[in-house]
Amino acid sequence: MNTSNIIQADIFFFIASIGFVVMAIILAIVLFYVAKVARSMSRIVKRIELESEKVADDIENLRTRIKEEGQKVSGLGKWISAFLFGQAVYKKARKKKED
Repeated sequence: MNTSNIIQADIFFFIASIGFVVMAIILAIVLFYVAKVARSMSRIVKRIELESEKVADDIENLRTRIKEEGQKVSGLGKWISAFLFGQAVYKKARKKKED
């Protein structure tokens, strides 16, 4: 074996070791930022879930109020139709009874 081959192998392993360390440091930095982004996303998702529950509750309350108001409007509509058209209906029913 030639000493120049041994020196070349040592240089190769030295450069490969430095490259491996640099790649490991870059990978560690990337993983750190990925973990940071994942935590932020987790907080955002939790907040979205909480807010969506609030929106669902608000919509349920709105539906309930619309149903209640709808019944009030329906009752008012029946009262108005009875007031306006009740006399005509009453007269028709009375004529049928008399016939």
